[in-house]
Amino acid sequence: MHFKIGKYNLTSVKDLGHLSTRISNSTSTHLTAFLLTGVPGLEDFQIWISIPFSFMYLLAVIGNGLVMAVVVGDRNLHEPMYLFLAMLALNDVLLCTVTVPQMLLIFWKGPSPLTFPACLTQMFFVHALFLSESAVLLAMAFDRYVAICTPLHYATFLTGSLISKVGLALVTRSVAVVTPGVLLILRLRFCRENIIHHTYCENMGIAKLACNSIALNSIYGLTAALLTTGLDFCLISLSYWLILRTVFQLPSREARTKAFATCGAHICVILIFYTLAFFSFFTHRFGDHVPKHVLILLANLYLLVPPTMNPIVYGVKTKEIRMHGKKEANRELLQYHQGISQHNEFTDEATLVQKEISHLLNLKIEQALEPDNFIYTDKPQSREAGIGGGNKPGRLRKIAGP
Repeated sequence: MHFKIGKYNLTSVKDLGHLSTRISNSTSTHLTAFLLTGVPGLEDFQIWISIPFSFMYLLAVIGNGLVMAVVVGDRNLHEPMYLFLAMLALNDVLLCTVTVPQMLLIFWKGPSPLTFPACLTQMFFVHALFLSESAVLLAMAFDRYVAICTPLHYATFLTGSLISKVGLALVTRSVAVVTPGVLLILRLRFCRENIIHHTYCENMGIAKLACNSIALNSIYGLTAALLTTGLDFCLISLSYWLILRTVFQLPSREARTKAFATCGAHICVILIFYTLAFFSFFTHRFGDHVPKHVLILLANLYLLVPPTMNPIVYGVKTKEIRMHGKKEANRELLQYHQGISQHNEFTDEATLVQKEISHLLNLKIEQALEPDNFIYTDKPQSREAGIGGGNKPGRLRKIAGP
């Protein structure tokens, strides 16, 4: 493996260690940069790993972008459920974009340097957007609970004002929880190598490079995760349990089947999101026996799989959004056919006009050449009219005619 970082030509991961030692020796307490190596042990396969990750990223961005465009563009969809769905789509796009481009750059070009401020910024947004994702999923579960279990209070309770407050609250919570984690990183003293065996900067990956104790960082991270994401998961589980209990009581079998299909898809996405997240979170702290490449791949999957699946589960399976998409597609198709039809009509009309003009010209020529339109005059031309003098015989002269 051969790669270049700045002016340094490196041929192995061991050279990264020498380079990181030189950088860290120059500043024992404040590192200027970190080196992100990607997936340890799979360096030769990273170019192949990038193919499905690139596809998933494009699918996530396009799918969530379409969901946002549909919800924002149709005023009939400016209701709580669809507004929460648009929030989730926006959060998914940001969460992918914060991590995946950096990851693909590492997969394609090798280990990538990232300045200390940039690394902290990425860490902040990764954790803040993850908490926002969890909060939006909780809000959507609560929205479904009110709509199914207490439908008479839905319109009066979930108002536009409440939706705005929920959006502001989830952003405030994310910033308030993640900011102390960043401040705890800033208090650490770094005197070891600056290699991070990961595709992006995250809290414990940076903290483990410190020389002094990181017990406070670990305790705060664990407590914050349990009180936010853990609590969100418990409340989401409670909401769907109450929803399913209500669904069981529906008299119509068809209604029960439809509700189970919808709730089942939502529950699957939620379980995938939280299972991957909790596994990655706890193994980073307590799973020293888990292979590094497994940890890194899971840490990327829990940030990429849900954003890829959410537009399908929450968007395509939502009847109103699906119908809106079909309506827009049909309208575009109709406009396309109308454009072709108008073009053909214009072409046909132009052809008819051309034929009419040609017919009139031919008619004029035929009328002009008819014998009745000419008389023979035997009056000789004058000498001046001739060429070379002398009289010339008479000629045909056109008389007034049509």
